[in-house]
Amino acid sequence: MAEEESKQVWQFNFLMNSGRTVTQEVELSEPHTTREACEFIIKQLERGIWWSLDDDLVIRTDRVETFFVGDLEREEDFLNKDED
Repeated sequence: MAEEESKQVWQFNFLMNSGRTVTQEVELSEPHTTREACEFIIKQLERGIWWSLDDDLVIRTDRVETFFVGDLEREEDFLNKDED
């Protein structure tokens, strides 16, 4: 099994309960694998009501329906993840 690459800059994509998708490139303090980046997001969402992703972008954590990390090429899978 190949070792997963760690990156310091990740693209975070959030599906808000309004149906809006919020996408932001986030630089973490140290390199993370995909799993670690997801765990980081979960911890941030559990911390409080507001999460400042950037100086100009703040989201309400209780309005995040789901999320994924990676390129927007996967947006269709993300938005349709519950459909069979």
